[in-house]
Amino acid sequence: MSLDLSKLELIDEVVDMGDVEKWTEPSEFPPPPKGGVKYTYMVEQVRDVQVRTVQNFKVAEVTVDLSIVGGEADGRRVNFQRISSLRRKDGTSPLLDWFMSCGVSKSDATSARTVRDIAELASQIADEKRTCHGPLEWSAFSSEAYGRKLMELTGADTVDEAKSVATKEQRKEATNIAQLYRYYSKFPDDGFGGKLSNVQGPYGETVRAQGYVRLFTLS
Repeated sequence: MSLDLSKLELIDEVVDMGDVEKWTEPSEFPPPPKGGVKYTYMVEQVRDVQVRTVQNFKVAEVTVDLSIVGGEADGRRVNFQRISSLRRKDGTSPLLDWFMSCGVSKSDATSARTVRDIAELASQIADEKRTCHGPLEWSAFSSEAYGRKLMELTGADTVDEAKSVATKEQRKEATNIAQLYRYYSKFPDDGFGGKLSNVQGPYGETVRAQGYVRLFTLS
């Protein structure tokens, strides 16, 4: 059924709907908030707490969802932030950074010794909707490139098989191929003062930037 133009109020004034030369197909997923900027985040939820073994040490990894508080990016989500208790050379860890950023007292942080303690403290932080702080960065990692490179290196027929038989050196080589960008400043310019959030991987695949908090600070 065609539109009855006689029933509409039509005028000949020009309406600007944008530059067709700059048009690209809209993405289902918007780009992350601008990187290289320090934000305040509200802790929305704790998704998971897992334990893994790294160099014979038990390491806790807390996965949380955050949302930006204030500014132009207010309300934007930064999900699936994995925060590890793996110790650095200075004796601290990213997880301890996060606890301190969320306002946890030193005594409470010190008393969180077991995975259960850590999970309970993280859940309390989320329940109280506490805030934390830190600079946001962008990362582009191609899972497709990682799997394909691992298959090439191992001679396996499937990605799962390649992962099961790959050596540490082969995984490292595949990771180096798949990790396209790690910092916002390294992403290609978009020509409008920002950065391209969709980049091309080594096998022609499109890789979307993911936002992550590089480190957690007190303010």
